[in-house]
Amino acid sequence: MAEMQVLIGAWQAFPTLAVLAGLGILVTCLQPPRLAKRILWRAARPERGHSCPPAAPDHPADRNVRAPLEPISTPERIGAVILIGTSLVIGLWPRLLWI
Repeated sequence: MAEMQVLIGAWQAFPTLAVLAGLGILVTCLQPPRLAKRILWRAARPERGHSCPPAAPDHPADRNVRAPLEPISTPERIGAVILIGTSLVIGLWPRLLWI
């Protein structure tokens, strides 16, 4: 809804840029479903040019299982805490942005 209001306001001043921005919004809206489809429902396929025989049946690549993720590092935790804290503070006290 906010994008629509911005586009309406931009249309009055810059119609060409408003059309380009609208196309950008459409492309942005179409990407998440396409990306989710590629990530969640892709078929396991061998790498191109790979001439080796398939791995053993108990190999994780054959079961389409991903390796576990590494635990996050301390700098990543600090960044997450800062982002979460900032989001909470601004969400609870939005007037802080107007000071």
